[in-house]
Amino acid sequence: MSMFHRRLLLLMTLVMVVIVLLGAQVGRLSIFEGDQRRSIAESSLDRVTYLPTYRGRIIDRKGNVLARDRASYEVAVDYDVITGDWALAQAERAARKEIGREGWSELSRHERQQRAAQFLPKFEDERQQLWTMICLLGEIDRDELNDRLDRIKRRVESMAAVVHDRQRQSALREYGGESGTFEFIPRPIYEQEATHVVLDQLRDDIALEFNRFAQSRPGMIEVRDAHRREYPWERVE
Repeated sequence: MSMFHRRLLLLMTLVMVVIVLLGAQVGRLSIFEGDQRRSIAESSLDRVTYLPTYRGRIIDRKGNVLARDRASYEVAVDYDVITGDWALAQAERAARKEIGREGWSELSRHERQQRAAQFLPKFEDERQQLWTMICLLGEIDRDELNDRLDRIKRRVESMAAVVHDRQRQSALREYGGESGTFEFIPRPIYEQEATHVVLDQLRDDIALEFNRFAQSRPGMIEVRDAHRREYPWERVE
């Protein structure tokens, strides 16, 4: 057998091995894992959206309204906006965009902070515009707003402290042991990445103003439907 035929035979053998391996992989995915993967693929096609429940009016035989739905909205602010971390993140993003990813990677941490500090006043001003708008349209003073924001921060920080302590203890048992040392990085809890209600029971026109603000500055606030049930004859004097 010539050298050419030996090389051709070796090449054909390698091709057959590849075909067999690919066939085995196809068989494993289609026969042994087919049902599971089909279920996963089909589930990704479904999107569940919970719609608010609307109920009609209830009237008595004389036409008096006994119960009805009242349109109402609430404004929820992102937690990072409440704490001020949003402005810091936006300033850093703007600085990174200005000099590019490669230039940003060459800067030290201190240099990055200096760059971001140049953009920080702009985003802090946007936060203050939001607080002013909430006070004006929500008809509350700044002290009341600050009190609401402080209550939200205290509640979330208290919850985070408990959860992070559990995370730390779990990581210590799993990786560190009693005498082990490791760098613990807490995972944010849901409330630290969610929005929190600061205004409720808003009329349609007020909600529309906040909705315009939300569209012009994505990621700061969320306007939610919060319609409520009214019972005009619940109390009769």
